[in-house]
Formats: sequence, structure tokens, C-alpha cells
Amino acid sequence: MNHQLFVKIPNKNTIIINCDVNTTTGKDLKKIISEKSNIPYDNMRLVTQSRPIYDYKFLKDSNVGNESNISIFPNLKNLAATSTATSTATTSFGDLSL
Repeated sequence: MNHQLFVKIPNKNTIIINCDVNTTTGKDLKKIISEKSNIPYDNMRLVTQSRPIYDYKFLKDSNVGNESNISIFPNLKNLAATSTATSTATTSFGDLSL
């Protein structure tokens, strides 16, 4: 059964995703969001109800249900691995000083 999810992306827009929370993992959702928003899926961290959505857990296990609101945050761990501590990383999230 498909559920409607509301995903708030960093540019203040909200995209609507339809997926089955019983069979879709966090990583699957990131890939779907990446296709619609052009944000690389490995640079995003998903959160719902102040709780992280893990890549290899089904969305239902993260308490994601119909009409859930999901926020995207930059995955600073991946950004730090590709830049030095004093540089500024430019990503699809904008400039981030690390």
C-alpha cells in the first residue's frame, strides 16, 4: 500500500513522495528524493519526528507512515571526509563551513 510522504528540501520547497513504507528502506527513499531534487543521496540525512531514518531499515521501523513529514539535512560526515577542517564545502545545500 502506497503512503504519501511530505519531504521538505533545503530550498524551502516540499516534494511529495508516494511509496510503500513496509518495503522501502531509508536508502531507497534517499534515491527517490535525489532523483526529484538533484541532491546527491549520499550527502543527505533524513529525519522525521526528530528521529533519524536509517539507510537499511524499512521506513515503517522509523515510524514513517501516511502523510509523514520528513526533513533533509546535510550529512556532515560525508562532507568532512571530502574536505579539510578549515575549508568551505560547496554542496547542493549551499556553502557550509567545516
